[in-house]
Amino acid sequence: MSPLEVATLAHAALGAAFVAVATTAFLARPQGARANAVRAPVLLLRAAEAVDDALAARLARDADAYEGPLVRILCLPSREAGAPVTADAFPGLRVAVSDLATDTVCNRKARHLAAGVAEASRLGLVAPDTVVVHADADVVLLPRDLDRLVATLVAYAPRGAAFAAPSPSGGSPVAQLAVRAIVCASPQAFAALWSLARLTGAPPAMAGKLVALRAETLAAIGGYERVSPFIADDVALVDALHACGCPIALAPFAAETCAPTRTLADVRAQMARWLAVASAHRPGLLFAYPLLVAPAIVTLLLAVACVVAGHGTSGAVAVALLVTTRTALAWALAGLYAQRGEPRNVVLQTARILLGIVLGDALLTAAMLASIGHRRIAWGGRIYELEPRGRGRIQAIRTRI
Repeated sequence: MSPLEVATLAHAALGAAFVAVATTAFLARPQGARANAVRAPVLLLRAAEAVDDALAARLARDADAYEGPLVRILCLPSREAGAPVTADAFPGLRVAVSDLATDTVCNRKARHLAAGVAEASRLGLVAPDTVVVHADADVVLLPRDLDRLVATLVAYAPRGAAFAAPSPSGGSPVAQLAVRAIVCASPQAFAALWSLARLTGAPPAMAGKLVALRAETLAAIGGYERVSPFIADDVALVDALHACGCPIALAPFAAETCAPTRTLADVRAQMARWLAVASAHRPGLLFAYPLLVAPAIVTLLLAVACVVAGHGTSGAVAVALLVTTRTALAWALAGLYAQRGEPRNVVLQTARILLGIVLGDALLTAAMLASIGHRRIAWGGRIYELEPRGRGRIQAIRTRI
């Protein structure tokens, strides 16, 4: 067997083994808990920079997301940012203001959330057993979503946190295919990453889109202020919880996130930002992508080289290993990540999986290359500069010109 064949088969076998372990770990996860008859009081925080029509529509439906006692607070940088929100239009919705200056060096979302907790405490709406839930502005909360999230927290991580993995929707057909291939059907999916961490005992992965934890747990780790110096509030929150020995549970549903204007360029930029942020917190993480997380492009290039060199069988075996294991993982994840009301056509779904493997891994590979060595993160109309060895700590912020 030639060195090229050995390299091709070894690379494919390594990636396939990683995916097989991820699939097994996901299938062996706890399946979720039923909502309890006695429900804990919930404080729902929505952080945003401004209120547009889409967010206003989501805010109007938030009251139906939980059947127990629910307090809702919209967390904004200023009163002017929430101009469309009035007591008549949104009964029961309160507004908290962080009064952040444009150039304040911090994670703005974390500071907005901290202002929300402070406002709730000032009004006497927070008790130690209150479940604090923060939902990003683009999260679509459907009826009883919070019931299942809180039930997961109570059953599996009462002294920790529970989260729902994000399930993106919206945008052009190609952009939606690409982002869902990465976020919902690959080893990059948060449900797969969380399952792997649970199996190996590593610090857990957690998406920060929809997270629940008790008020006393939040206070014990230093509140949202603890994570405000860091570019990735969810990674910093995981670190804080892990340092205190707090477990993190995965909810049995995915949180739909909506981006109607998403383009393929937006997906690539988002992935490059994610990888740059993640590598700032976890140095060396990028090297896992061409080997384990997104190996399709390297596998295909090696397979083509095998064919050119007259070793077509080895190339075919390598591609078969990749396709088989990745398709199995995608189908395993499909039950959790399927959009509600989405028809299940096996042939069409399999075609999407196969196309998504190539497209998603190509975007992740391009994003990985673009993020190497970057200490500037463009996000939300601002450019964040990171400390050289600050593990994701923000050094400076300026508005984009």
